[in-house]
Amino acid sequence: MALQPPAPMPRKSQVTKSKPKRVKALYNCVADNPDELTFSEGDVIIVDGEEDQEWWIGHIDGDPSRKGAFPVSFVHFIAD
Repeated sequence: MALQPPAPMPRKSQVTKSKPKRVKALYNCVADNPDELTFSEGDVIIVDGEEDQEWWIGHIDGDPSRKGAFPVSFVHFIAD
């Protein structure tokens, strides 16, 4: 008699898109390179990814065409 694999556990919930991380600019930032994001104090940035601990990738909330890398030290998390 062959052993049967165990039945997969039921999924607890449907796949849900996690809420994107949002940060707010503490300072004005002017890009030094074409792949960096220029923003102004108070701008809300949607975090799309992380390059490393110092630089993240994101875009301006409401304007996805304004995207690029930005220094983490220039922003703070917005509590939802």
